[in-house]
Amino acid sequence: MTSNFQIKPTNQINEDEIDLADLFSLLLKKKWKIIIITFVIMLLGSAYAFLAKPTYQLNSKLFLKTSNAEVMKITEFGAIYFPHLDPRQEMQILTSEKVLNSVIQTTHLVDILSKEMGRKISLTGAQEWLLKHINISSPKKNDALIELSIDTKDLDRDKNILHSFIAAYTQNSNQGYMQKTQSILASLGLQNKFSQQDLEQKANNNIILINPITVSDLPIKPKKALIIVLATLLGGMLGIALILVQYTFKKGVTKVDEIEATGLEVLVSIPKIFNKNQNELIAQEALRFLRTNLSYKFSHTKNASVMLSAPQIGVGKTLISQYLVTLEAKNNNKVLLIDADMRQNNLADQFQLKDLSINHLNLAYYLKNNATEFSAIKSNIENLDIIPAGKPDENPAELLNKPTFIQLLNWASNHYDRIIINSPSILNYVDACIIGAATSENILITRANKTTLEEIKEATKRFNQSGVLVNGVVFNGVEN
Repeated sequence: MTSNFQIKPTNQINEDEIDLADLFSLLLKKKWKIIIITFVIMLLGSAYAFLAKPTYQLNSKLFLKTSNAEVMKITEFGAIYFPHLDPRQEMQILTSEKVLNSVIQTTHLVDILSKEMGRKISLTGAQEWLLKHINISSPKKNDALIELSIDTKDLDRDKNILHSFIAAYTQNSNQGYMQKTQSILASLGLQNKFSQQDLEQKANNNIILINPITVSDLPIKPKKALIIVLATLLGGMLGIALILVQYTFKKGVTKVDEIEATGLEVLVSIPKIFNKNQNELIAQEALRFLRTNLSYKFSHTKNASVMLSAPQIGVGKTLISQYLVTLEAKNNNKVLLIDADMRQNNLADQFQLKDLSINHLNLAYYLKNNATEFSAIKSNIENLDIIPAGKPDENPAELLNKPTFIQLLNWASNHYDRIIINSPSILNYVDACIIGAATSENILITRANKTTLEEIKEATKRFNQSGVLVNGVVFNGVEN
């Protein structure tokens, strides 16, 4: 029985389109490669985390006396107080050349750095290194606290540097304070009122070391847990990226000889369509040659069925199926096109089979319900009927393994001269092996500069392991 629902074929096909399902399938297939890369990167990250020399932090805090209530002298205009420290001026003293040179001289820093770096370090170079090496928190306008810290892998060296830095700063700050105080006292005529010892004591009270130099209990670097997690994530992303790059830039076969060297026969080469008017005519002639080749093969078999499969998607299998069934129908053969690619269901879109009234006229429905009677959709091309794939509720491979699929092919053999079956790609799914075991001819579609020799060999191997013979190859997209 044949439905009278009319269809209109279309050539609007993007054969190079890759959907997310196939991309996921590719990554799943290469999962062990991704896992190994992830594991290796994680091991490298772990090795660095545990073997790298730890970095500790040295800390010290200074409190500045920024106000003073001690009176120098009472005048008719009011009290004159001893001077106090200005945080901004103290920062200038901290980073002054005098303080830096004192630290460099005390710690022999030029010699130490020259030895560590393997080259002669100048005094200016040592000053610049020191300013970068010591972290100084700049006090705000009314803040009296200065924090000093060093991130270090050499505790003994940097403890000495920080101790010398605090001592040099304190000494220079005190000297400046005493000079300023003595100048004020002299202007008031009080230069003999306070002894040198009194002024030194007042200066020493201006800077208070809140806590001595402390070392962090745990290393601040490397952060082992974070490095291991990041290395694992990086390894996973690198593994996935490597697979995608290899897939994108893989070198496909370019010559017929490369394919035939595997023992397979190339039935026809189809040129890549650059110019629609010229190259498409050549492509149609090539498919006519394929039709003639198949007609000869069908003359020696009772079951005139052929499966069109491919190693991977994007080789032009769907478009070739459309052209081939059209040519067979125009050659006065009664043709049935079965779309057995229930995972993609591309032919339903290309032949505009979305009407709800035909939802029961599809392969998935027949196989799921163990149908005993079958029907196809009549196209507007004379002699061409179609059974679309439909949308299965269960694994398509399980459906194809049912006896119903053989019964469908037997029914088709009694009603049609040619049965063309569009199947999924063999390297992604096992469906093609099941279909190929029930058909008389099995054709592998490949594409120049896309299908690799390894994919052709692997596809042939999988078919052979299932007892399916590959009867020939269609070499599509040839540029010359």
